[in-house]
Amino acid sequence: MDELHQAILSVVGFADDHMYEFCIGSSYYSRSAQRIVYNDDKVTQETVDSIFPQAKGKKLYYMFDYGDSWLFQISKSRKNALVKSLIYFILEWCLKVV
Repeated sequence: MDELHQAILSVVGFADDHMYEFCIGSSYYSRSAQRIVYNDDKVTQETVDSIFPQAKGKKLYYMFDYGDSWLFQISKSRKNALVKSLIYFILEWCLKVV
């Protein structure tokens, strides 16, 4: 989960300077939601593959910076949209450089 945290920060361009948590629940604000907080050992021990079975019928959320409340919903996709977007971005960048 820590690697996922780092990847999200990298993609959105945030510095790792605020508290964060992952949450499994029907909504982020659900009373019964399971929370994995940044200083919890689960952040380094749990993997995304181990979390998603726990989230069956629920959603996985990532909250960064409680003050600004950057809330992300994380979902699995059968399509590899990120790779396709990255390839498109690289091709666009190469065309501009050439």
